[in-house]
Amino acid sequence: HPIHDELDIFNNESIAFLNVIDRKIKILLLEGSPHWDTTFLQRSLQRNSKLEIDSIIQYAPKRVHQIRQTSGTKILQIPATVEEFSFYDIVLLGKNIDEILSKDQIEKLSEYIQKAGGMVLAFRGNSFSKDVQPEFMPGFWSNGLNKFKVTNQDEDDLDRFEPFAILKTSFKNTGGPKVDGVFSATQKKALTSPMMAFSNNSKEIMPGAFYRRHGMGQVLSLGISGSWHWAFHPETDIEHKESDVFWEQCVLWLISKSNFRPGEKYIFTGNSATMNIGKPFDFFLTSKFPIENENAPKVTIYHKNNVFMEINLSSKNGQDFTGSFIPSEKGTYKAVLSFEKSKSE
Repeated sequence: HPIHDELDIFNNESIAFLNVIDRKIKILLLEGSPHWDTTFLQRSLQRNSKLEIDSIIQYAPKRVHQIRQTSGTKILQIPATVEEFSFYDIVLLGKNIDEILSKDQIEKLSEYIQKAGGMVLAFRGNSFSKDVQPEFMPGFWSNGLNKFKVTNQDEDDLDRFEPFAILKTSFKNTGGPKVDGVFSATQKKALTSPMMAFSNNSKEIMPGAFYRRHGMGQVLSLGISGSWHWAFHPETDIEHKESDVFWEQCVLWLISKSNFRPGEKYIFTGNSATMNIGKPFDFFLTSKFPIENENAPKVTIYHKNNVFMEINLSSKNGQDFTGSFIPSEKGTYKAVLSFEKSKSE
């Protein structure tokens, strides 16, 4: 609403675009060294009706326990190809992952993130041994825990992480969410965002999380231990656990930053600007996998139930395509994306 004597009221409102997710988010949980954190995270996600989670947990050397929640008749197995990893929207990593993933599978996991827009959430510090340090991780943590606690001070140079801010607010009357400890950051890679402020008795601030984009995908790494305590926090709502809200919001936070909606191989959008007569309107197509030349995408524009024009989308890498058209008169325009072997609208 305008304030008293406000001269310019045209910037008092804006248009927001909302993406509605109408499919369940598929998650794969990999754990090489089970912990209470793993158990409570797994149960939290299994209770969530928005999610489907498959779990592969090593309980003894070379022995794993598998739980399948996603629909399908195949026996649940550790993904071995980029396409198999891409069945999942997000991959969760516990500890000692290099004991259950081979060197080649780790490389495929990296390609899943970098080339297919995959997302990884490492929720217990270092997910790999010190001899295995995948390039996709945003940073690395110490093996020993530090007795830092959640700080209510300004987070200095740390970026705000909304899911944790919600948790801090929920538990503010008892000093915030308790943890067993925080792993010290031993390395932070370039273009990595540190988040979640913790402090010690000397008022030193350290991050509890790292976030970084890796190619088309993204990785979130939490450097904390003891998140299972949140389920028994004295201020916890029995019906709507704050810990459940935190993990759900972590998943949705990553999804919101992704180019792809759950379960989709393509994302086809137009620019958000208002269409004006005589001005170009741009289209954008992003594919999880390279599109061969013989299947080059085409956009057909319809106006007044007739074909107005056809646009061949162009790309330099076979995955990101662009094209545009210029509306000649007012009215409703319809854009249909098509391929040689398939067609979608």
